[in-house]
Amino acid sequence: MSRALDKYLDQVMIYANRKPDDAPAIRAELRDHLLTKVEDLKAQGIPPEDAVFQAIEDTGPAKKVGYGLRPRFPLIDVRQQGTARGVIAVGPKAVGIIACGGAAMGVVSYGGFAMGLLSVGGIAAGLLIGSGGIAFAPIGLAYGGLVLGMLALGGMAFGLVAIGGTAVGFWAAGVSGWSAHPMAEIPEPFKTMMDTVQPHQAAAGMIFLGVFILVFALTQWAVWREYRRIRIADPTLAEA
Repeated sequence: MSRALDKYLDQVMIYANRKPDDAPAIRAELRDHLLTKVEDLKAQGIPPEDAVFQAIEDTGPAKKVGYGLRPRFPLIDVRQQGTARGVIAVGPKAVGIIACGGAAMGVVSYGGFAMGLLSVGGIAAGLLIGSGGIAFAPIGLAYGGLVLGMLALGGMAFGLVAIGGTAVGFWAAGVSGWSAHPMAEIPEPFKTMMDTVQPHQAAAGMIFLGVFILVFALTQWAVWREYRRIRIADPTLAEA
C-alpha cells in the first residue's frame, strides 16, 4: 500500500478516536474500501499513484471521514466541524448533556443559540432558566435583555409575571409597559415565587453564573484535551 494511503488512514483514525478494541476493524474496513476503489481506477487506465490520490479525494477529507466514524454518543465529543454529540459536546453544533456551540442543545447549554433546561446564549431558550440577549423560559425564569417567560426579569420583559424597564404581562411592574392586573392582586403562588426570587435575585444570579463558569471551564478542558491528543498523534493536524 502507498505511504499516502497509510498516512490518510492514520489521520482518519486520529479524528475517529475509537477505542483500541474497535479501531483495527474499522481501519481495515476503510482500507479495503479504498483498495477496491484504487483497483477500479487502475482498471480504467489511471496510473497507480494517481489512482490512490483520486480514491482519497473521492472518499473525502480525513477530518470529515474520521468524525463520521466516531461512536454515536461518547463521553466527550469535541470537533471542529459538523455536529458534536456526547455527554459533553463541543462543536459548531452541539447536542449533549452539557452542550457548547454556535447552536447548542442540552440539559445545560450555551452558545450563539442555546436550548435546554438551563440555557445561556445570544438567544437562549430554557425550559427552567434562560438567560441571554434574548431569553425564553416557558415554565421558569427568563433573565436578560429581551425576555419572555412565566417569570420574566429584564430590560424588556414579557411574561405571566414581568418586571423590567418595559414590562408587559398579566402582572407587570416596570418604568413603562402594560399590566392586565395590578401587582397587588398577584395570586398567592406567584407572590410567594416573587417574594422568594426578588430578595435573592443577586445571589441566584451569582449561583447561576458560577454554574456556567464551571460548565465553560469543563468544556474548555475538553477542547484542550482533544487538541492535545491530536497534536501528540500527528503535529501536522494541529495546524489544520
